[in-house]
Parts: sequence; C-alpha cells; structure tokens
Amino acid sequence: MDIEKCTTRRLAIFDFDGTMVKGDSIVSYIAFARKKGYLNLADLLSVLWATVSYALRLVPIQKSKSASLRFLKRVTKEQKQDLAEEFIHTRVMPRLYPRAFKKIIMHEGQGDIVLIVSASPAVYMHGLANFLPVHAVLASPTEDDGTVRTNCRGEQKVLRVKQWLKDNGIEPDWKNSYSYGDSLSDAQVMALTGHPTMINPKKALAAKQSSWAVEDWAGKTVQ
Repeated sequence: MDIEKCTTRRLAIFDFDGTMVKGDSIVSYIAFARKKGYLNLADLLSVLWATVSYALRLVPIQKSKSASLRFLKRVTKEQKQDLAEEFIHTRVMPRLYPRAFKKIIMHEGQGDIVLIVSASPAVYMHGLANFLPVHAVLASPTEDDGTVRTNCRGEQKVLRVKQWLKDNGIEPDWKNSYSYGDSLSDAQVMALTGHPTMINPKKALAAKQSSWAVEDWAGKTVQ
C-alpha cells in the first residue's frame, strides 16, 4: 500500500496468531509444506525434536523454529514464494476471524497506518500483504535455510515498529493509535498506543492489563 505522509499518523497495530486467527500458524504452515511434499523423514524428526525441546524449555524459541523450518534449505526462492502464497490463500485466509478482517478494513478506510506485527516466520507471513489492505507485515526474519535468529515478540515488536516508522519517515500519533493482541508478548507494543484492546486474551495478559478493553473476535464482543 502507498503511504501518504503527513505531520503525524495514527496507527493500527495487529498481532496475528491468537488475535486474527486461532492457534499458531507455523504449525499449519509446516503441515501444509509436508502435504505438498517438501518435508522428508529427517525434517519430520527435526520438527518433533524442536516441539519437544521447546515444550521442555531446553532450547530457545528461535532454535526451535529454525529446526522446524530446516526443510527450507532445499527450497528455491520461487518455491518459497509459491508455497507461502498458496498457504495464505488456502489455509490462512479462510480461518481469519471475520471481525479481524472488518477491523482492518475499518482502520484502512479511516486512513490509519495498518501494521501486522507477528512472531511467526516472515517466510510466509509476508504473503499476507497480498491479501489484506495493510501497509506492512513485520515478522520474525527467516534466512534462506530456515534459520530464525530474532523472534519478533515483546520488546522486539516495539523495536521493529519504531524502526519501520523511522525508515518510512512517519511520525506516529501514539495517543490516538490502536492496537490489538492476545498475550503478554504483545503488551509492550500495545502499551505505546492510546487505545489497546485485548483480543481473546490469555489469562496472563488479562490479569496484568485489567483496565484495557477486551473483545472476543471468535465470538461475541465483551467489554
């Protein structure tokens, strides 16, 4: 999307997994890649190891994600792009909460800068920009071999948003901006905005930010 620059711009910042769709999209992405024939037995064992190791807190999330995405080292750039586009089109968009889509459309129509900021791998998350009216998708950078060195959550979300705004010459109107998230890893970037809203919030976030508005996009709105 083109960016019309002015003195200050209002933002609408959206988390993705758990906020706009149910569950963790990387699980669906790996399952989809397996169905398309991209994963061999060694890759499947690596995914299993990554899942168990992270669940037991034996490895950091970056290493777990990298192990799960090791199949990408055999995938060409064109194949990565095709896989991401087909995945987003056939697996993600049909699962998108209707209220999430309507909210993005509303903010875009009001002239807000719309950003999706996610810890999910950029290798497929960037494809969302082809299907949703957003100005940028900021996700965990993924190297050609599937390595994820920086996980875009917590403070990293704040840094990524501020860097993107600086790179694009945008002065944010934080007081009048909006944000939407479901977990504590979203809280820091949400706290920058004057209108943070918890979506289907996890207990830890709801307990810590009890004064924030709450909505359930998977069901009815609760205030």
